[in-house]
Amino acid sequence: MKQFTQLIVALLLFAVVGTMQPTAAQSIYRDTTIQGELTYAVHPDFPEFVGTLETPLTFTVVITEDLAAPQSYGSPDGGEAYGNVTTAYELRIYDELGVEILYDRVDIRDADTSVIDTVATYHDSQAQTALESAMWGIIASKTGTTEYALGYNFYGFRVTPFGATTSPLVIAMTPFPELFDGVIEHPFQVAADRSNQPSFRFEGSANYVSYNGPAVDSDGDGIFDYADSCIAPLTSTTVIFRDWYDSEVINYVDSSGCSIMDRYAACAPEQQEAPSFFSAFQPRLSGPNYCETQVSYQLNSEGLIDYMEARMLRDALYMSYRSQPNL
Repeated sequence: MKQFTQLIVALLLFAVVGTMQPTAAQSIYRDTTIQGELTYAVHPDFPEFVGTLETPLTFTVVITEDLAAPQSYGSPDGGEAYGNVTTAYELRIYDELGVEILYDRVDIRDADTSVIDTVATYHDSQAQTALESAMWGIIASKTGTTEYALGYNFYGFRVTPFGATTSPLVIAMTPFPELFDGVIEHPFQVAADRSNQPSFRFEGSANYVSYNGPAVDSDGDGIFDYADSCIAPLTSTTVIFRDWYDSEVINYVDSSGCSIMDRYAACAPEQQEAPSFFSAFQPRLSGPNYCETQVSYQLNSEGLIDYMEARMLRDALYMSYRSQPNL
């Protein structure tokens, strides 16, 4: 189908940089849900929906992106293009009664799918171009070429007019592009060129976008907020025990966004013995609790620290209890 030529050419521009294979980084998935109306449809399984529709259909699509290791390539038209990001689509289309009439799914994580190329592109009007857009493309062995476009489609064509846009679309480009979360009005289209399944095209407008979590890194630790277990981590350069004893071990941050000091702080302190009325000696903690003693072993088994660092942490932990100065 000729309408996919531009998309394929655009995708191949990124392929010359290198094949977009998934990295070893732990996946961080973001689901973007887009809802709206369709006013144009071409699908061989639905002969009653051909061309411009008298009664609009409604749709919901969930686009899954992996933000663990996006590969940025720039874009010849001024936007920002990323490989190793677009992961899956789930499209549902409903008739005027709200009955689901079409379900389409593409997922590069499927065992029987061989990925040829993927791309995600974003255009921010304030920074790069007067035309805002977000576009996602997947070329895979099982599902052929599938393209989703929100806003202006730089890589394909549109049969129907683009229509009005009455809201911002791309509101941030770092650390990864983020769409406006809420009520919007922007052109929407999906086109699929399938080798062993029906090819189709739907066009209309999107009226709502929502996330499972925005692509925001509030504390600057490299972990997006919705995947960050510690939005405000203890960020001392080295691990400090009991506010005074420096272990001289770097206070690393793990994949959940928590620092080593956060891991120790999560251990509930042992309850102190109640003071004795008859004793001149006040009770004190004799040493770390069991949870604290296990943290260094856990960190070492996870590969966050090496054996020597684990030993330094254990020694410093015990010393912080045994020789705390009078403050």
